[in-house]
Amino acid sequence: MTLTTRWTIRLASLLSSLLCCGAHLSADAIKTVDYVLQISIDGLRGDTLQRLVSDAPETLPNFYRLQTEGAFTYNGRADFANTETIPNHISMITGRPVSHAEGIPLTAPHGYTINDPPETHTIHENGNPDVEYKSSTFDVAHDNGLKTALFATKTKLSILDRSYDEDNGAQDVIGEDNGPDKLDVTYLIDGSSAATVNVALDLLETAPANYTFLHIVEPDTVGHFWGWTSPDYEQSITVVDSYLGLILEAIDTTPHLANDTAIVLTADHGGFNFNHGNLDFIENSIIPFFVWGLGLPGGVDLHDVATNRFDPGDSRPRYTAEQQPWRNGDAANVAMMALGLDPVPGSLMLSVFEAASVEGDFDRDGLLDIDDINLLVAASATGANDSSFDLNRDSTIDVSDVMRWTDLKNIWPGDANLDGEFNSRDFVAVFIAGEYEDGIAQNSVWSEGDWNGDGEFSTSDLVTAFNIGGYERGPRPPVAVPEPEMVVLPLLCCVVYRRVRRSC
Repeated sequence: MTLTTRWTIRLASLLSSLLCCGAHLSADAIKTVDYVLQISIDGLRGDTLQRLVSDAPETLPNFYRLQTEGAFTYNGRADFANTETIPNHISMITGRPVSHAEGIPLTAPHGYTINDPPETHTIHENGNPDVEYKSSTFDVAHDNGLKTALFATKTKLSILDRSYDEDNGAQDVIGEDNGPDKLDVTYLIDGSSAATVNVALDLLETAPANYTFLHIVEPDTVGHFWGWTSPDYEQSITVVDSYLGLILEAIDTTPHLANDTAIVLTADHGGFNFNHGNLDFIENSIIPFFVWGLGLPGGVDLHDVATNRFDPGDSRPRYTAEQQPWRNGDAANVAMMALGLDPVPGSLMLSVFEAASVEGDFDRDGLLDIDDINLLVAASATGANDSSFDLNRDSTIDVSDVMRWTDLKNIWPGDANLDGEFNSRDFVAVFIAGEYEDGIAQNSVWSEGDWNGDGEFSTSDLVTAFNIGGYERGPRPPVAVPEPEMVVLPLLCCVVYRRVRRSC
């Protein structure tokens, strides 16, 4: 049977199983914690933050820490049809789109589009009339007996408190009745977020809520006054970074928080010129998204650890698009998953994290074995366009990824049977397979002599293996052995070939 009808079929089966596992949140993919801090940075544009962190990480050490210790993207998206503050913050706690659009259920959006809510408005009464009650993160956490808190530096965000207070919150039908008021602590002011952060820190360090929503305002304030491309706007981001430093220090130094606290950070919208409401400017939709403290690999792109989220490039995908970006509304259910809770009832945005696995373990059986390297070689030979095989992250699946796998397994190229050594036993195995320069296109995998990922067992594989210098050197040491001189390679290949022929 050829590679096309054997390993390619298995490769296709593997990819299909990975893509179809997105029906629910995978709680096993991340660790759960007792405390979650969901942070909204008002008006923080993702591409600007990315440039600043990339150009001078020392000026934003705490954003850089979130990036290097957690998973992140600077290319998330606000709601598709709305880039205003209040509607997007409601999405952040409900996991719902703002408005109805063709292709999504009438009951999907929260439907509240007013950016300056009257003091009598609630999300339920004045939002989507097709949904009587819009559940939130505060409902899920509080109804499960957890303490909740809201800290915000815009008093118009009081609609979040008002919609879930004693008069407007739903009855608790989960276990013990914890009452309709879903927020245990609230603090809302206008002005600088310095006071807001200090009050939040006091609670974190003494009697923390299990779920805290913290809103920081500075980038939005400065963006409206000085512009989203001004030096003052960039300076406002350093102010936010200083707040993050205080928060991270509190987590690190407070025993009940250390190693048991997660941060889910995003923004309600970006900005362009002096505003952010015009959907024609993609800059208004670009937001960052960080997930820290949940055991995800540090420094990885969020798109690489989720099965149903994709980098949108410079586009603004609709909610009906096959490939969805990370949206600020995803924060609701990421926060709930971090606490080990169910998704927010009625929410549409359900990101699915991939189960944690060993790098290079493509079939996810917990082992780096012959099946994994054969799958990788097949992917390289057939040009499979799946980033999970791109071990060196260069957007191409080729021999360099095969060599990366040998580094992970700490074996020599040429170790066909993965016994830890490259010796005559490997040549016996591959020549018995009978595929050396057999003229059949792409019918070989690693265990049959394809050591460079082109689907063939040929002289080029022998050159690849001998060029590394591991033949009959025993187990591969942690430090690479110097390469042999190229002039001896043809001789070595011929000698080994004759030895194998005699062994057969």
